[in-house]
Amino acid sequence: MEDAVARWRALGLTPAEAAERARAWRGPQDGAPGRSQVKLTDAAGRRSELVIEAPEVPAADGRYGLLISLHGLGRDWRAILGPARAIAGPHMIVVAPNAQRPSAETPFEDLEALPPGLAEGVRNRFPHWWAYREGSFPLMALDVLKAKFPIDPDRVLLLGYSMGSFGAANLALRFPDRFAGAILLAGGLSRQEYVNGRDERTRELLGNASLLPLFLGHQTGDDVVPVQFARWTRDDLRARGIEPRYLEHDERGHGLSLSDAELAELKAWVAGRRREPHPKRIEHHALGTYHGWAYWLRASKLSAPAGSFRAEVEGPNQIAIATEGVSELVLYLDPALVDPEQPLKVSLNGAALTPVRVEPTLRAVVESFVLRRDASLVFEHALRIDVAAGRASPLR
Repeated sequence: MEDAVARWRALGLTPAEAAERARAWRGPQDGAPGRSQVKLTDAAGRRSELVIEAPEVPAADGRYGLLISLHGLGRDWRAILGPARAIAGPHMIVVAPNAQRPSAETPFEDLEALPPGLAEGVRNRFPHWWAYREGSFPLMALDVLKAKFPIDPDRVLLLGYSMGSFGAANLALRFPDRFAGAILLAGGLSRQEYVNGRDERTRELLGNASLLPLFLGHQTGDDVVPVQFARWTRDDLRARGIEPRYLEHDERGHGLSLSDAELAELKAWVAGRRREPHPKRIEHHALGTYHGWAYWLRASKLSAPAGSFRAEVEGPNQIAIATEGVSELVLYLDPALVDPEQPLKVSLNGAALTPVRVEPTLRAVVESFVLRRDASLVFEHALRIDVAAGRASPLR
């Protein structure tokens, strides 16, 4: 991040010029219709094969939707690409990366609450698993596709089956502002729940589904991933006032066979998903600052193992924020919601902060662009908020 800020400063760009470049970024756009393959290499040097299937023509606006599909344990892209293609729309690209054995340094967020010996036993039982952080193969696939094709960022969805469902759920819930929805079949949220019962810490992430539609499917007689995992998720979402599409089959086995009517419904559900890139109200729960973003607000420091915030644009240039376990926030001023040129009134946990006029900065542009590469989420103005001190200052 610092290097990017330094490079843009060396070019002599103003924040407005930098934002214009960021919003216009397209990459080489060298993708072609049909099936192709790309090699992905992550920071640990692991390699994955990413298979891409692109339709002949994009939608009427010249852009493609995108369905990122994650396979199950012991399989590869061949097991998920066909089902994904069956539910994707006619102008939607389908991609499927291959999971790999994690490196020794790869953290397993859903094993953190287990004793080290037990966690290692679970880890060895599932040697291939999807990572839930920036730089994971699914998020790398999203970056690759944005560079190769004109992707509509409001029509990006995740699909996962079994192990892939765990991956799709955790990635979508950790990075909800990058997806229009997630389809979770025969999966769960945390491997800890196999041995420790409910993983309440990970289940806090379900609060991030307030703007993220979920489609859950499971069989009652699943002998690999218990149906109870899906029922907990359904019930937890409903307790939060969030209604997922829930499909349960009274059948045995670790699979999900859709009837023609159910397949048609799922296709229609996929076709109808569009992200709202400028929500007035957001809620986000973070198990670490590595996924502290939600649209125009970021938890940059936590004061507890997990933190959360709720924020709402309540009136002209008025934003109310409530936090738990967060010591520092960065508030990016979305011009679709507020006037960045006018003083901003912010209330934090019920107390009014001193109104601040925010100047544009290169750092705000770089921070909001580098990770997401999303034209709708590039911001020139930002405030750093010290939660304990109840003080806001411009982001430098």
